[in-house]
Amino acid sequence: MRPLIITSLVVCSLQAFPQGFLNPLWTKTHKATITNGQCEGWGVDTDPSGNVYWPVSFDSVNTSKQYDIATYKFDANGNPQWKTYFSGAGIQHAFVCNAKDTFLYVGGRENKVNPYFNTECNMLLLKMNKNNGMLAKSANIGFGSSGYDELDAIEPRNDGIYCGGWAQITTGVGNYEMGFLRLNYNLGILNQTTFGDPSPGSAEHQDGHMVVDNTHIFAAGLWNGNSWINNCCDGRAIVGKFQRNNFALTDTAVFGPSLSSANDNQNALGMATDGNYIYLTGMAQTSSVNIDMFVAKFDKNLNQKWIKYFGGTGGDVARAITVHNGYVLVGGGTNSTGYTVGGAYDAFLAVYDTAAGNLINYKVYGGTKDEEFRDIAAEGAFACLAGTRGTNMFSGGTSDEAFLVKVDLAQLVGEQEHGAALNRFRIFPNPSDGEISIDLSLASANAEIFISDITGRRIYDHTISNRTNTFELDLSFYPAGIYFCEIVSDGEREIRKLVITH
Repeated sequence: MRPLIITSLVVCSLQAFPQGFLNPLWTKTHKATITNGQCEGWGVDTDPSGNVYWPVSFDSVNTSKQYDIATYKFDANGNPQWKTYFSGAGIQHAFVCNAKDTFLYVGGRENKVNPYFNTECNMLLLKMNKNNGMLAKSANIGFGSSGYDELDAIEPRNDGIYCGGWAQITTGVGNYEMGFLRLNYNLGILNQTTFGDPSPGSAEHQDGHMVVDNTHIFAAGLWNGNSWINNCCDGRAIVGKFQRNNFALTDTAVFGPSLSSANDNQNALGMATDGNYIYLTGMAQTSSVNIDMFVAKFDKNLNQKWIKYFGGTGGDVARAITVHNGYVLVGGGTNSTGYTVGGAYDAFLAVYDTAAGNLINYKVYGGTKDEEFRDIAAEGAFACLAGTRGTNMFSGGTSDEAFLVKVDLAQLVGEQEHGAALNRFRIFPNPSDGEISIDLSLASANAEIFISDITGRRIYDHTISNRTNTFELDLSFYPAGIYFCEIVSDGEREIRKLVITH
């Protein structure tokens, strides 16, 4: 085992793409059942059939304004399949879910002793029937007396259910460690351990999803935080590699900028994998005043391949990340001038290529309140994002509503999976100065052509009723930027990204 290694910093500023608005295919919301109650949405997952599973936490009359958990299942079209509740004395708070097993797993925290916010909080795991939402088993697992523990990652495997999160084994404000569990399928404990700096006041968190392969577990979060809320500042982002059979530490790397300013924010909040590499997102303070979102790629020996930053003059943070069809999809929130569309904070979804970390596109989503995406799951040509909106949500305000959106990824990458497979037309040259040719030799005699800008606004449409092999089009009078060309032929739709330069 080697000591903590600090990786080199490679900074790439946000590329100048025109801002676009994310247009969901459908949207779901959940509010508290009491007046002025709070509600949050953190987790989401999908199954191979496109069903969507969504747990939310909300203030309930039944628990005297403390959180309960409602879990939803929707089909791919957003039609409700079932909704169930988990409640009791105290706080039941959901942070993550996993639908990749034959059962649905929902994880978070549970406080059972009043006063609920000042006493022992344990990891909570629910095992639910995916067909009807009925609870099969629940587990409340603590790491220390009167400590704060929460579950943020669930990964079912053939040898058990791997879980990670926060663990507090010693008393004192901010004395947190990374906490890990391996459970059997009756939710009994097989392994339970922690990793962190035992120094008083030092905080380590495991945040977001974990990656479990055949031999190792990869977990990320915060290292050596020691000030502000939950000791989330003055630390570094960290990724750790642990042996799968016993959680023994193999390697670690801390990364990102390191500043001497007060309340220096660095934290890895989300993780994903494409099987060969791991991808991380979170927040990083790149100057004394700016907090930027980062997305980074590591190999499984914890060598950093690239790290990129997204941000402006305000705060930009992300915790939702997945890898899908060769793209890294990252969701979060921003209040930087020029990005927001409604409230002080708006949610955003950004797309990067996996090879070099180039920003492909980004779109924002928001209204008059603050919004943040907190988890993402992708299936086929679509992605579902869970989030929370509220009033002054990041400055002492409220979390008023959980929301769930489903989006067509063609909005961001310009091409659906079935469109790529059909490949009935091509655009050349691309990039171009605006004068383009569209090869339609494999399309039917009847075809429709639509051109949209990056916001989704249609700027051109044309119907071809007679056979033509090549269609000429002049778009040179439109501003330089990214556009999308859509062809509808024989009831099939294909979309290509078109880049215009001047």
